[in-house]
Amino acid sequence: MTVNLERQQILPTQLRQIRLDALNLNQKAGQTQLLQDISLSILPQEFVAIVGASGAGKTTLLNALCGFRPAAKGRVFINGQDLYTNLDAYRSTLGYVPQETIIHRALTVTQALRFAAQLRLPAHFTAAARQDRIDQVLNELELNHRCQAAIHTLSGGERKRVSIGVELLTQPSLFFLDEATSGLDPGMETQMMQLLHRLAHQGRTVVLITHATKNVMLCDMVAFLTRGGRLAFWGPPTEALTYFGVDDFDQIYLQLEADINLPVTSELWHQRYQASEAYQAYVCHRQQDLSRQSIQADLVPQDLNPTGLTQGDNRANRGADPSAQYPWLKLLPGRPSRRRRTAPVSDHRRTLSPISGWQQWWVLTRRNLTILRRDRASLALMLLIAPMLGMTDFILWDRALFDGTQGNPTDALTMLFFSVLVAVLVGSLATMREMVREVDIYRRERMIGLKLLPYLSSKVALVVVLALYQAAIFLVMKLTAVDIPVDTGAAWGMYITLFLVTWAGMVMGLLVSALAPNANVAPLLIILFIVPQITFSGMLVPLDSLGLLGHNISQLTITRWGYEAMVTLSGMGQDIAADPCWQQSAVEREALSELQKAQCHCLGPNLFNQCNFPGLRQKYDPAVSQSEPRQPAEPGPHPEFNSRIDDVQAKLDRYGDRVAAYTKALDNWQESYGQWKERRERAIAAGEAIIRRYAKTDGLGHPVSLPSHWGRLGLLILGMLVLLILMQKRQDAV
Repeated sequence: MTVNLERQQILPTQLRQIRLDALNLNQKAGQTQLLQDISLSILPQEFVAIVGASGAGKTTLLNALCGFRPAAKGRVFINGQDLYTNLDAYRSTLGYVPQETIIHRALTVTQALRFAAQLRLPAHFTAAARQDRIDQVLNELELNHRCQAAIHTLSGGERKRVSIGVELLTQPSLFFLDEATSGLDPGMETQMMQLLHRLAHQGRTVVLITHATKNVMLCDMVAFLTRGGRLAFWGPPTEALTYFGVDDFDQIYLQLEADINLPVTSELWHQRYQASEAYQAYVCHRQQDLSRQSIQADLVPQDLNPTGLTQGDNRANRGADPSAQYPWLKLLPGRPSRRRRTAPVSDHRRTLSPISGWQQWWVLTRRNLTILRRDRASLALMLLIAPMLGMTDFILWDRALFDGTQGNPTDALTMLFFSVLVAVLVGSLATMREMVREVDIYRRERMIGLKLLPYLSSKVALVVVLALYQAAIFLVMKLTAVDIPVDTGAAWGMYITLFLVTWAGMVMGLLVSALAPNANVAPLLIILFIVPQITFSGMLVPLDSLGLLGHNISQLTITRWGYEAMVTLSGMGQDIAADPCWQQSAVEREALSELQKAQCHCLGPNLFNQCNFPGLRQKYDPAVSQSEPRQPAEPGPHPEFNSRIDDVQAKLDRYGDRVAAYTKALDNWQESYGQWKERRERAIAAGEAIIRRYAKTDGLGHPVSLPSHWGRLGLLILGMLVLLILMQKRQDAV
């Protein structure tokens, strides 16, 4: 009993007597006329069908009647009050079920209704009261036996009933349905029409678009539209058969579509109806009860202008009598004034939600987690894709990739780049359909007060958690597969970098999802965002070769800042960045003397023992560490001679032997010296060539500021979030 009292206190205006009046509705899309001069009145508890061929403007009329997309000209009144200017006051009074699904198929029936109740019912509505309302809706729609079934397992009719149930939670007095019976078999179609008939006669006004005609007789009123959005008939279904002179409703379609073969156009059908008794009875007579004040303030002159011009543009017709074209105006009490109507609010979706933005975020976040948890295939893929891709590191890369002797600098840099690129790819591909696949749900929830920032924040919160997880898995697999010489601080730096690029990739995917007109276009759009991440990152093409435009584009790539940060954190260019000789230009380095090169760490003879770089010692030759071969001593001065001839000869012989030995030793020294010098210079040159080849890579040739690069990634994420807000905001105007 307490629950019922609380419901009565919270929803005091529900299921009250509501009438709906549309006056001279007009709508265009470019040069195409979608609605033209439609006026009708729907009384409380009437079950109304809007019928017509494809392109007749049925959905446009329905959206104009419920305020989802207001008509460009004309007014809609609810109990004499202008709907467009007072839409916020009637949001809880209106129920709207679009043609597309407005429920998440992964949820169960109860879960879908529970999250909808938390979003739509007031914040002080207790959990018991919400559950009581859910139970009533399930009973009303005869869905109790399917309450724990996943929505994707339901039949088409059951899914439609769940969509209706979401709207019934707030007990709307006006209920609009777009193609509620579309795709149903004849039996389910009849059951749906009987359900809507029952809902109408329980106190609601129900307006339905339908192509099916077999059950139109269940309706109280039917509106037939012709091409161009003109009203060909408005009245009870039984009178429609008499009016068109046919036996069934299918023949009415044939008459309205026979414009080519018969001299009856859609405009003539409209004029014929205005001259009929049905028009007098169901339009003129009904609308004579409208108050003079509503008509004065909101109808004339702009809406009843015979030429369709504004008051300022219609000076020539200022004295014309509107009743000449609209005879039902004569039935109104008094003559309406020519005062301009009150302009509608600029954003008719703005409203005070029944719950706060923080509460909306919490409900949406829990709903997203529930959807992900119930979609086991997607959840498994989300959790397994990182370790599965990480396992490829054990296949692609040698463990000693960064070793000075066995390492390979090309493969090392490629591995660091791919670690960033894969993080961006995985993030963006995981979220590229996240927004577009539930755009219809989003639009409907915006109508009932959903705020944009809580909605987007609930998406971002989920991707942050996933990015934290995937970055950790990527890093652990990388450090396990490859022996990267990093300490704890550098490992944490790599984790922060991978998290930022993964998060940035996911936000980029959300942006693409907001840009995509449908889910099929999203993969094509993501290519336009991914390709620049590869070509302008600085890995394949040096940044100096990109030119001004290419360099500016590279500033906006996620991979560039992540790649440069990873290179710096790996330490493979630390000695190069710290060597002042490599901070000089190539001309200045060539001019260095051997003595000056001896002061360098990664240039000259110290290259192999003071510079740590992958694969550098593969070019090492022991001659670099060996001393220069010693030159042989000279044979000495020529001997002095005395008088003894035999003594002179002996000295000459000994001196000749020394000269011969010296000559031989000198020849050997020259050969060994040449070999030593060649080997030494070749090794040093080969080592310097390796470094020179990669010295232009950022993080090698000069130091990179990690906070600056992380900040740039943060700015890119912030910029994409701003664009995401703007792009998603467009859905409000669609």
